[in-house]
Amino acid sequence: MNIIWKKASGGIAITAMADGVSDPRDEAEAIQSSGGIPADWRAVAFDVELPGHPDSFDYVNGAFVAITPAISWAAYQAQAQTALAKSDVTILRCVESGVAVPSAWAGYRAALRAIVAVSTGTPDTLPTRPPFPTGT
Repeated sequence: MNIIWKKASGGIAITAMADGVSDPRDEAEAIQSSGGIPADWRAVAFDVELPGHPDSFDYVNGAFVAITPAISWAAYQAQAQTALAKSDVTILRCVESGVAVPSAWAGYRAALRAIVAVSTGTPDTLPTRPPFPTGT
């Protein structure tokens, strides 16, 4: 028997349970309360046949979904778009404080826009956010 765990921000994990466990939900709660699974994960399925290696699929709305290159790229683009939106606050702080936008921030935002603008690619680590500009 196994438990499929899902993290809200993405990712799945699988734990094995001993055969003969009477209530898998109780077992899941015990594993989580003992620190075996972080609190931000939740048990979503019990005793299911796995379609392959856990890195090759996700569990969405009660079904396994293959993680294709297109899905990986779309998730990467979404992360880049979120980082770009968060960086708007820094640019506003520069404008409000009368501080020129540092070239490191302009380059960071350009790199994020480049990720968002391309329809396909291979996900990598997002560009590193520079330190907040002095005086903002």
